[in-house]
Amino acid sequence: ADSAFILAFSIIMLNTDLHNPAIKEERKMTIQSFIRMNSGVCDGGDFPDEMLTDIFNRIKTDPISLKEDDDARESAGISKGGSSNTTLSAAGLSEFFFGSHYVELDKTRETNYQKEGDQIVRDTESMLRRRRKASKTPGKHHPSEKSRHEGLKHTASVKFVGTADSGLRDEYVTPMFDVTWGPSLAVFSTAIESANGTDGILASIATDEEMDLAVENASSAIEVCLNGFQLAICIAGLCGNKTARDAYVRALYNFTRLGTGRLLEDRHIQCLQSLLRLGSDDGELLGVTWEHIFRALSEIHRLHQVWEGMARSERAARTQRLKQLNAAVGVLEGEDVETNTVDQDEDGQSVESDDSDFLEDEMDKRMISEANALSIHETVPPPVIESIFHRSLTLSRPSLTDFVYQLCRVSRMEISGYGGHVGSDANDVDLTDDHFIKHHKLVSDNKGGQGLTPGVSGNQPAIYSLQKLVEVTHYNMESRPRLIFADIWGTISTHLTSTALHENAAVAMYAVDSLRQLSMQFLNREELGVFEFQRRFLTPLETIMARSAHVSVKELLLSSVEQLILLYGFNDVSPSDTPQADEKRNHQGTLRSGWRSVLIVLGTAGLDKNDSIASQGFKILSGQIQHCISVSKSEAHVNNPNQPDSILSEYFVDLVTALLLYVSGARQNFSTRAIDNLIQLSDLLAEGKVPISSTRKRSQAGTTHVPGNGLDSSETNNDELELWWPMLLGLSKTM
Repeated sequence: ADSAFILAFSIIMLNTDLHNPAIKEERKMTIQSFIRMNSGVCDGGDFPDEMLTDIFNRIKTDPISLKEDDDARESAGISKGGSSNTTLSAAGLSEFFFGSHYVELDKTRETNYQKEGDQIVRDTESMLRRRRKASKTPGKHHPSEKSRHEGLKHTASVKFVGTADSGLRDEYVTPMFDVTWGPSLAVFSTAIESANGTDGILASIATDEEMDLAVENASSAIEVCLNGFQLAICIAGLCGNKTARDAYVRALYNFTRLGTGRLLEDRHIQCLQSLLRLGSDDGELLGVTWEHIFRALSEIHRLHQVWEGMARSERAARTQRLKQLNAAVGVLEGEDVETNTVDQDEDGQSVESDDSDFLEDEMDKRMISEANALSIHETVPPPVIESIFHRSLTLSRPSLTDFVYQLCRVSRMEISGYGGHVGSDANDVDLTDDHFIKHHKLVSDNKGGQGLTPGVSGNQPAIYSLQKLVEVTHYNMESRPRLIFADIWGTISTHLTSTALHENAAVAMYAVDSLRQLSMQFLNREELGVFEFQRRFLTPLETIMARSAHVSVKELLLSSVEQLILLYGFNDVSPSDTPQADEKRNHQGTLRSGWRSVLIVLGTAGLDKNDSIASQGFKILSGQIQHCISVSKSEAHVNNPNQPDSILSEYFVDLVTALLLYVSGARQNFSTRAIDNLIQLSDLLAEGKVPISSTRKRSQAGTTHVPGNGLDSSETNNDELELWWPMLLGLSKTM
């Protein structure tokens, strides 16, 4: 193969040498020089002289040429071998083949290319106009296109461009992008990686002017590459090329260097700013790549905390120095002595660092972290970050689902420390540069030391993404229809439930408190018919109460449930002129299907091993029962006995089930008191003072009653049996 390659190259050189008019005759290659040039190239030997001579003669007689050159010769009246009816000098031939003729040929090619490009643009614009016109005409959709549009219904507030509306899924753009995105990514990545401005050998040998020019060129190259990244990501999202989109976003995140423990340069900050602009302006196109943006935001928040800790430490040190100054010297000597004090403090710090037992590389990590925190504080203001989460209001339904899912995923990574699931063994893994700040400390806790970086807790899991998840839920709860919100709530509630079961009590209590806040906002809205959205929303409380291992978490959960009952229970508040009573009366009565989850939580508390939890749960439950009994015996209830004014009317069976859990419990005092409550409920049921539920009212309203047929009495007996049966069956099982 090598011999054939060398021989082919020699033939090309021979063709150029023999037929280039610019080479003089006395300097052209001969047969002997051609044979000598190819000696020793055939696996150490020589090619046969007869073969080389034959090649030489054929190339001399019939040169190798392109079709364009043959056409040019024919138009000029020159034969392929170089003869012509008119005599041309060597200079004339050189001018013909390498002069103005090829300039004209290049101009012709450029003109044809421009015409072809203009024609493609016109065809594309015409196709897009026809497609928009067809989309505006009702009943003219193609079946597949119609189904695609129906799957993506935007509200009036949506400001992003969806894939189905882009007009780029045609025969031109998508194939072109599929071919070019890979090489373009390689070019952009190489350019950003090498555009370091003043690093490398250039910094030691270049002049000041050359250094300034290198920095300017590097800045221009980075700007062009980042613009290419953003355009490529948008095109990939519009064309539906998920592989290209994921590759570009991942590469852009890697160029930020966040989480690597390395010093951030200007180009890395620029990459970070481009990544944040994508999240703010093109969130509809990101899909699963939101993960990289949320990871970047989490690291930015950590660096902001580092900077805040540095600022607090600096203020405290300055205050201490001023106190020492005022105590030691007078006002006139204050400035000089303050300078000396600062120098002494710095010297003392350096000596203390030299005497410390910590490794030098950990001290370097601290300085790098502080330098990165300062850079992030100056270039990434908090409003930029807040705008990304607030723009979730404008996302379409599929994009919001990806947004919430990836935010929950990054939150799990933060809480577990290494991307594992909550409760896994990820916290036992050896630390990397990304997480050393969370665990390494310069001074031990028993000496009153502080963490490696001021303002950062040593072992407390990060909950930044969890906080932002709660904010995003608040944003979208009111603006989204309940059916759409129910989709994302399934993901959010699963994550909040798993976080509330975390081994760290502080993290678990934060998740429970978040559920309380979200529940209060959700219960401000009226229940819609038989959908039972409240029950689906409050179901996580049941799981947490049954599976949590922390007493403090369960106490907070029961307190939250009690607060929900007081604010959103049935509307039986007596009239009052106080503003607090009016506000309470406005919200009361909105808790409907959520009562079932509330009663399950209170009943589950009776099975808990801790006496305080069982006592708190029974106190809340018995208080509701006594309140219902007093309301049923009130004057308003006597005048209108069928008014649904308490949980007796709608959830009598669930109330009995909760009491039976205390009856079957191991605590005799609670069992006795629960039986007393059951007796009181049975007396009300026997006296017919249990109100008719709204469900039974609707069923009775839809039934035609014929006088004298006996249906009224049978229906009444069936209703009473439905209420008696759970109570009697539960007591029999307990016995």
